[in-house]
Amino acid sequence: MLSKLIDAMEQGMIPDKGIRLGIQQLLRKRLWELEKDSLSARKDRMHRYVQDLRSGDLAVFTREANEQHYELPPEFFLKCLGSHLKYSCAYWPSGTKTLDQAEEAALNLTMERAQIQDGMRILELGCGWGSLTLALAK
Repeated sequence: MLSKLIDAMEQGMIPDKGIRLGIQQLLRKRLWELEKDSLSARKDRMHRYVQDLRSGDLAVFTREANEQHYELPPEFFLKCLGSHLKYSCAYWPSGTKTLDQAEEAALNLTMERAQIQDGMRILELGCGWGSLTLALAK
C-alpha cells in the first residue's frame, strides 16, 4: 500500500498538505518504535549508527544526484536561489532577512574559516554555479 501512495505522490496526485501529513504520521510511528526500546538498546543502536557513519561513504547516490541537478534548466535555479546562486547551503545569523543575505553570510563564513587571503592560489571543486569563486574574486 505504501508503494502505491508513493507512486501517487510522485505522479502529483496527492497535494502537498497530504504529503506533509503522511510524512508526519510516518515520523510519529518511527519515533514510537524507537522510544519503546530499552535505554541500553537505544544506546547500542546509536553506537552502531555512529560506527556506520564513520565507516561509510562520505556521499552516496552521487550519480543520481548529479543527474537530477543537471536535468534541470538554469531558469529553475534562477527562480529558487538567491542572487549568488549558492545552492549548497545558506547561513542565517541573527538579523538576516533575505536569502541573498543568507547566501552572502555563508560565503563570508566559508572564506573566514578557510583563512583565505589575497594572493593565495585556490582550487575550487564541485561548487555549482561558482558562487564561492565569484565571492573570492570580489
